[in-house]
Amino acid sequence: MIQQYLLIVGVFLAYWLYKRYYLSVRFFKDNNIPQPPIIDFFRGNGHQVNDHAETKRNITKYHNLLGETFGITSGASSLLLTTDANLLYKVFKEQSSLHVNRGDTLMPSDLMNDCSLLANENADWARCRGIIGPELTLNKLKREDIQRDLNDAAESVCQYLRRRANPDTVIDAGKLFKTFTLDTVLRATFDQRGQVDYESTDNYALNCLERIVQCIYHPAFVCIQYVPILRPILMLLDRVTTNFRGTVVGVANNALENPAVSSDGPRMKHKLLDAFKAGRLSQAELWGNAAFMAAAGWDTTAQALAALVWLLAAHPEKQTKLRDDIVRDGHQSHYLDWCIRETLRLYPPAFTARQLAHDIEWKGMTMRKGLMVIPSIFELHKKPEYWGDDADVFRPERFAPEEACKHHKAQFFAFGMGPRNCVGAKLAMLEMQMLISRLITEYSIQFCDKSPKFLDIYCPLIFVPVIRDSVILKFVKI
Repeated sequence: MIQQYLLIVGVFLAYWLYKRYYLSVRFFKDNNIPQPPIIDFFRGNGHQVNDHAETKRNITKYHNLLGETFGITSGASSLLLTTDANLLYKVFKEQSSLHVNRGDTLMPSDLMNDCSLLANENADWARCRGIIGPELTLNKLKREDIQRDLNDAAESVCQYLRRRANPDTVIDAGKLFKTFTLDTVLRATFDQRGQVDYESTDNYALNCLERIVQCIYHPAFVCIQYVPILRPILMLLDRVTTNFRGTVVGVANNALENPAVSSDGPRMKHKLLDAFKAGRLSQAELWGNAAFMAAAGWDTTAQALAALVWLLAAHPEKQTKLRDDIVRDGHQSHYLDWCIRETLRLYPPAFTARQLAHDIEWKGMTMRKGLMVIPSIFELHKKPEYWGDDADVFRPERFAPEEACKHHKAQFFAFGMGPRNCVGAKLAMLEMQMLISRLITEYSIQFCDKSPKFLDIYCPLIFVPVIRDSVILKFVKI
């Protein structure tokens, strides 16, 4: 009996070692795709790119060495990073009905990995998107009651600043904006008010979301990346490792409290609950999608806002121009829209991916079924071929109609592309427009001694760019 078990283990190890060797050493070479050098076949070469603090610089280095498209092996996944807008348009738009899935996120819980818009696949994704998407269209978000909620959240930020407004007061903008974006998501999509205290760091919902992020960096998650077969075991041990599932359920239940529909009408929360009662969503899908919508619309938008106010402080002439435009046109200012898009170009808050559903032959390379195609967004968004010789410069005017009409359809990827683009893009834009239009007309945003001289980006995960330092700025009452 022992010999049989040892034989089974031996066969498994031999298969796993061969698969690691093939993915790390042979896969890209056999398909004529450039890749960084292999240091060891166990880890592949993904760690040479995704080196946390150096990820952004490493991606630039390998594009300079290998060209606009190259492959890496990250854990058990084969990834293709590219700045080729024609290839991206083909995969994300022209063949979007074929290449629907994002690929396995290998998270230590079914709730985020299989049961939410983050990573569910094919018909399951289409069903969930069909429930959530219609509630986040611009027409729905322009409802008077939702506009009032967004305006009230922006007013809470202004009140917070007024209580501290003096020439020597500085604010951690990133921290404040995380509170604001959570407040707006809870208000606009979950019909929840009063859950966020701008004066306290002890917010239950905020703490739960922070724990979700911490879970993703846990060693158990890293183990799954390299040995996916361990995921069922680690899911069973979740309570004593990350408690990822319990944290996700806590976020979901908090967001789904008070299911009664107010007199203003239903929000996304009510559509999720109705779909669950009608059998269109399972319990796991209800929890997974509620938690995903709370988490996805929180940190990314807060980081974009922090980057935007930093850029406005760094470019006072742009800030003045924006203020004048907002005074004239309010939060629908065209220049405000250009400033937000230019910020997302320079400091994109997220990556995306598509898993190929069939082989693609492209420029002498064979891109195999199952390969994950990722826009190399740092380089794509600063590629002189698309953005000109001033691609590193904050110039919102590049999104003016007379310039934007010349853009390649796939050169701007802040919200992804195709039917599986960011489901919350309209809400994120509206949040930023509402808040900045209030702040910029009431305050002059300035650097102080504690302000970062530049915004450094690091990537704890290859899909998750994060601003390294606190964005501390001075808000001076006008």
